[in-house]
Amino acid sequence: MLKAIKVLLLTSFAVLHIGAMAQQCNPRDFTIEDINSYSLSDSVKYSAYSIFNENSSSSANRRADATIPIANIPVNISVSDAKAMANSIYSSSGVTLDRDYHLNIVNSALSAVGANMYSNCLAAETIKVTIPQEAYQTDEFFLTVKWAPSGNISSINSKIKIRVVKGLIESSDIFEGDINVNQSRIFKIKNQSKWNENQFLQIAIEVDNQAHPSIAIPPVAQLPKLNFVQRQGKSKFDVNLKGNVCTNQAYLVSAVGSSASNNAKSCTLCVQPSANGVLLQSTARITAGLSAKGAAATLSSGNSALEMCAKFEVSGAGIGSGRFEVGEGSNFTVYEAISKK
Repeated sequence: MLKAIKVLLLTSFAVLHIGAMAQQCNPRDFTIEDINSYSLSDSVKYSAYSIFNENSSSSANRRADATIPIANIPVNISVSDAKAMANSIYSSSGVTLDRDYHLNIVNSALSAVGANMYSNCLAAETIKVTIPQEAYQTDEFFLTVKWAPSGNISSINSKIKIRVVKGLIESSDIFEGDINVNQSRIFKIKNQSKWNENQFLQIAIEVDNQAHPSIAIPPVAQLPKLNFVQRQGKSKFDVNLKGNVCTNQAYLVSAVGSSASNNAKSCTLCVQPSANGVLLQSTARITAGLSAKGAAATLSSGNSALEMCAKFEVSGAGIGSGRFEVGEGSNFTVYEAISKK
C-alpha cells in the first residue's frame, strides 16, 4: 500500500518524499458494490475489473454470485467475465499494466467520488480534494483542495505543498504556498502521463504536516470502445431433415412410427469469438422447448478454450415411450464484447 507521504513512480517503483513524517494512510479493499454504486470513467472501471479477486481480503470480491451491470446489454455479467473483458481491452491496445497500477487508479477515483476508502486517515478528512470527471477525459483540469482541520487551530493560515509526477501544477512540478482554514484553492493540472510508458499522473498534497493519500489519475489516451453483440450459435455442419434440424437452431424428434424415426439425435450449436472479441460466458442462454422426458439441452465445451457451445439431444424412443422432442426454434446465444479502436 502507498504511504501518504510518498509518491510511487510507476516506471521504476521508486518513492519520492515530499515532506516530514505524517500519518500512514492505507485504503481499504474496494468491493464490487463500490464499482457498481458510483459513476466512474471507463478507464477506472476497466482497472477495477482487471484486478478483481487478486490478493483481496474482501469477501465481496470473491463472491461466486456477484455480478456487474453493463449499460449496453440487458443482463449482468460475472466478475470473471468483467475481468476477461478488461484484459481484452488492454491486450488489443498493446498495453501491459500491473496490479499496483490499477489499484492506485481505482482507490483514487473511489475516494474522489465519496467512497469511504480511508476511514482511519485524518489527512483524508482534513484535506478535502475534489477531482472532476474532466480529469479522466482531458489532459487539463482544475483540482480543488480545501483545508478543513478539526479541533483547536493555532493559526487560520497554513502552508500547502503539492508535488506532481508525470504532469504539471500551475506550469511547474511543485507548488508551495498558503491556504486558510476552510478555504478552497483551485489548481490547474496538466496530465502528461502515457499509456505506452506504463505511467499515471500522481499528485501528492501536504498541509501542516498532514499528507493526503497519493492521488493517481490514468493517461487520457483513448482506450478502445467496446461493442456488445448477441451472437447465435451455429452448427458446423447443417442438417435439415424431418425431425432432425441442426442449423442455427435445433429441432429434434424421436418417436416410434413417426417420419423422423425413433433414433437418438443430437445437435451442437457453437459460437467462436471474433478477432479482438471475448465471449461473456455468464450471458450464455439456451432457449429450448423440451419434452417431459428423453430430451436435454446443456452447455458444452467447444473445440477450443475460447469457443462456447450448447448441445441439444433426444434419446432413442422405445415402443410406448411417447415422443421425445427438442422443439422447433431451439437455440443458443451469448453476448460478445468486441474491442473497436
